[in-house]
Order: sequence, then C-alpha cells, then structure tokens
Amino acid sequence: FDSIEIVRRPGQKWFHHGDLVFKLGQNETFRLEAVLRPQAFREVLLKANKSHVSVKQALVRQGLAV
Repeated sequence: FDSIEIVRRPGQKWFHHGDLVFKLGQNETFRLEAVLRPQAFREVLLKANKSHVSVKQALVRQGLAV
C-alpha cells in the first residue's frame, strides 16, 4: 500500500470507529472495518510502512536484498 484512507459509515462516527482502506495507487488492496480511533491507528501503520520501505531500499543499495 502507499496510502490509507479513513471511511466512516453511518453510525461509526458516534462510536469513534471507521474503516481503514489501504490503497496502492487508486486500487483498494485491503480494508479493515470498524477500527476504533482509526486516525491514530492509521498514523502508526503509515510510520511502520515508511520504516519498512526505508530499510528495504537500504538493503537493495547495499546489494543485500533481492
């Protein structure tokens, strides 16, 4: 994924829930439904993904990854 959108269906805002929609470009690749406090969880996932991508790029530059 390269982005995560938050979609709130009727009734979810009241309960502080939302769906996390993972996208690669314009294509939805995965959806987590009814996540509690989705904004905070989204930020954690984006930071983890950024770290993963950075390490992978460093390994490729060093010739240690396929």
